[in-house]
Formats: sequence, C-alpha cells, structure tokens
Amino acid sequence: MEKEEIIKLLAPIKPKHAFGDSKHPEKPDYSVTYNWAALPHIKGLQHEVPDESFKSITDEADVDVFYIHPTGFFGKYWNCRIDKSIASYDRTELMLINQASAFNELCNIYAPHYRQATYYSYFDEDSNGFDAHDLAYSDVEKAFDYYLENFNQGKPFIIAAHSQGSIHAVRLLKDFFDGKPLQKRLIAAYLVGTRVNTDEFSSIPLLKRPEAVGGFVSWNTYKMNHLPKSYEKWYKGGVVTNPISWDESLKGTSEQHLGVLASNKKIYPNSLSVKKTDGILW
Repeated sequence: MEKEEIIKLLAPIKPKHAFGDSKHPEKPDYSVTYNWAALPHIKGLQHEVPDESFKSITDEADVDVFYIHPTGFFGKYWNCRIDKSIASYDRTELMLINQASAFNELCNIYAPHYRQATYYSYFDEDSNGFDAHDLAYSDVEKAFDYYLENFNQGKPFIIAAHSQGSIHAVRLLKDFFDGKPLQKRLIAAYLVGTRVNTDEFSSIPLLKRPEAVGGFVSWNTYKMNHLPKSYEKWYKGGVVTNPISWDESLKGTSEQHLGVLASNKKIYPNSLSVKKTDGILW
C-alpha cells in the first residue's frame, strides 16, 4: 500500500487540530493505583497462566519487570486520556495477557498507563506526531521515577516493551541507564517492534548469548520472505536478535522453539522457525 493510500485510509482518525492547538488529557498521578495497568500485588491479566502447572508471582520475586505497552489508541486526539471505560483500556488488558504475562513466573510486573500517542502519529507529516510521543514519554518517565522511588527497593530489573512502548523504552534507557549507575541493575531490555540501531547506546551492549545480561535485544517480525512497504524507512539496518537461539545465529529451527501460546491457553511446541535478514526477523 502506497503512502497516499495509507493517509487516505487513516483520514477518519486524523486529529482535527494541530498538537499545539489541542487540549491534552490530564497528567496521571502515579501515587494513584488507577494509573497503573499492572501492579504485582493486584490480581490482573498479567498474572494469567496457561494451566495449573504454571504459577504467577505476586510481589514476592527478587526481580522486577517494568513493562511499557504498545499503541492501543486509534482516536481523533493526539494523546489518549487514561480512562478504563474506553476501548484503548481493553486493548492494554490484552497486551498484559499476551506480552507482560511472559514474565509472571519469575518477576514482579509493573506497567503504567500513559497518555499514549494515537496511531495516526506515525503518519503525521508535521511535528504533531513527535510532540504527541514527547507527551507520552513524559508520563513513562514520571512513572519510572515513581517506580524507582516507591516500588523497586534496589532490586535488579528488566525493561520490556513493544512498538510505541519500545520507542519510549529506548529514551528511558538513554536517560536513566546509558553510562549511569542504574545500568548495573539492568538484567535486559526487550526493545521489540521498533528499529534499534547497533550503535543506539554508548555503553549498553547488544546481547549476543543466551546467558548474557546487562544489555538489550530487539527484533521486528514478518512472514517469511516478506518485506513491508515501509522497510527502507522503518526497518532496514535495525538490530535483529534471534529469539529462538538468543545468539548470533542467522536461523532458528522449529526443533529449538519452545512453543507458541495460543488464545485457547494451549502451548504448541516446535511451531516456528526463523531467519534473520537486514532489519527483519522472518
């Protein structure tokens, strides 16, 4: 699909006013539980497990996860208000069960709600989209500050994110970790669904072994042998971690694959094989 076609398709969700002329949602207060999508001591979808052979930690683990959810807002405003009565909240709930729950057997999961930028922000040709992402990041930054001061208690932790969440996570790593004392407590950063360059950070390394810690991994997935129309702009040249082997292998076989968790809560082992190409995991 050509860019002009995409813009036409997205016209119904284009915000009516420029970012600077818009009224923005109220800033969240992270001392208020309502503004958190997930907290380890409050039962939620992040605690879901496939069956009784699995268990979920509830505020007992020695390691935390700070999870930043992807875009779930398709409204005609630059940024989404934090309101659990709207559809974007339901989408965040799905992200908790589909993504954040991967860590629930070993980690305490913390996930803030934030005034996420609308999906249209990625296609805006002015500065509105960048401004919307700046506002969204200001919430993520504030939530992380609150988490460090009130929840973490000196524990090591993982940063886990996807898509828009990963864009904010990259900024978070640069502001709080890169060459700073807090980097010593970073186990790993999962920066999935956005392009991250090999030289993105000055001192946070790309992890290249399954047992490696203290760095980051990243990948963007597409069906085998398919390149998206936006490949040159958004993907080419980005880091591609192999999430089956967790090393520098160009391929990962289905025999190595631990499994896919389906919507029926059943795990299907040995289901996927992967191949790395420039900026894309097929």
